[in-house]
Amino acid sequence: MAASKPGDSAVLLVGALGELLQLLRTEGYQLVALTVRDGAIVHAEILGIEALPAGWTELQEAGTYRLKRRADGRLFGYSVGPQSWKQLFFVPRLRLWKAPRIC
Repeated sequence: MAASKPGDSAVLLVGALGELLQLLRTEGYQLVALTVRDGAIVHAEILGIEALPAGWTELQEAGTYRLKRRADGRLFGYSVGPQSWKQLFFVPRLRLWKAPRIC
């Protein structure tokens, strides 16, 4: 097999994606992905491929957001959810140090 170059693409079949996710969980990784919850596509911990928003897309207009079923069942048939990934990558509070109070 030839080495890949920048700009090359590959296709990962759905079954292989499910196997990859299970392998990552077995290795101790936490899986966080977009999933459907409370009428929106949101970031959440998932257990496997079945939690991905297969067959869903979102309709966004000025001041509105709603989900719509797709006919093709695509796993990634949406553009963005209403949340940012920032809350997952940048913890709002993190204790760096703690010392006992000496009086």
